[in-house]
Amino acid sequence: MDSIELYNETTDDEEVPMWRAFLDREDLSKVKDDENDEVPNGSMMRSELDDDSDEEDDDSRTLSELFGTTDVEDEQVKDDTSQAERLIDWMEAEEARFVKNIFSGNSKEYMQVLEEISRFENWKKASAFIASDIFEPRDVDVFDEVAVDFTDRLHTFFLEFKSK
Repeated sequence: MDSIELYNETTDDEEVPMWRAFLDREDLSKVKDDENDEVPNGSMMRSELDDDSDEEDDDSRTLSELFGTTDVEDEQVKDDTSQAERLIDWMEAEEARFVKNIFSGNSKEYMQVLEEISRFENWKKASAFIASDIFEPRDVDVFDEVAVDFTDRLHTFFLEFKSK
């Protein structure tokens, strides 16, 4: 009953969280001390900053370093890489023409686009990406011979390797 009295000891103007009703007097005094030590705007007090300086910086490590990767994740990465390599090989015969006419000579951008296209699961999603993210921003006429050849090669790739 002591803890409920502490909950009720506050002024009516002050909003008090319900969890305070379940604290003993000793616990409540610790909470009050902690509240008095708070610094506005979520800043840390100088003593807190000094205490943290001795700790190792865990933020620099990746999740896979902290927890490891699963075989499924490793397999997915390998599959994505092999799909991208396979698509790049598939498009290689016409690469110079595609880079020049569709990507304005930017072969790095061409490679990035092929890697992204290789990640799509089906032709429907890939073709929507090609139309909206490749042809449209570059003002490529979808009926231009080079654009048709680019699309046909990609479509055939999806029929050969992604439909299975």
